[in-house]
Amino acid sequence: THFGPASAIPQVTSPAAIKLGAQGLVLTEMAVASIQLSGFGSGSALAAWMASALKVAPQPNTFVSVAEGRVDIAAIAPATWLMSGVAADLDSIVASARVELEEVAAITELSDGRNVFLQLEGEPAATVLSKYIDIDFEGGALAPGRCASTGIHDTAVLVICRRPDLFQIVVHRSLAPSLAETLVDGAAEFGVNVERLGE
Repeated sequence: THFGPASAIPQVTSPAAIKLGAQGLVLTEMAVASIQLSGFGSGSALAAWMASALKVAPQPNTFVSVAEGRVDIAAIAPATWLMSGVAADLDSIVASARVELEEVAAITELSDGRNVFLQLEGEPAATVLSKYIDIDFEGGALAPGRCASTGIHDTAVLVICRRPDLFQIVVHRSLAPSLAETLVDGAAEFGVNVERLGE
């Protein structure tokens, strides 16, 4: 799990990028490693491993943190979990139990640019996302600690809520440029600053 410094999203020249005010947003491209664990069968053996080895049992559409907050484990689909965070910590968790893990799950490395993590922060963040996602953000349907596999303009994304004003959107690298542009357009009325990797 390693990163190159190259950004996956384009430079933004929209006037929205400089119209920052009291309600302005920040869209940040994050350096986050990720590994998907897909449990065999019902996934019960993988869930049992996580409960024993990591002392966690994420419920559907939720995430929990381990390794002193440096690694998140999100339950993103039946028998499927996404581990994300600091590369060295992910490597350590998987390496220490790879033989045992390979007996209960398929391990898919999604770092090195396969997954891109975009963070949208600011008071209007939920309002921007609600323009594209049919989730009742204001009604608490995606409260802090919860996540949802959904879509933005037919682009598959995972949305993670950390705070009411802080969301992470996970997308395949090839679709990250268009998604970033969509989010910037959606945030134009508030103003948004874009922070790319390597800048």
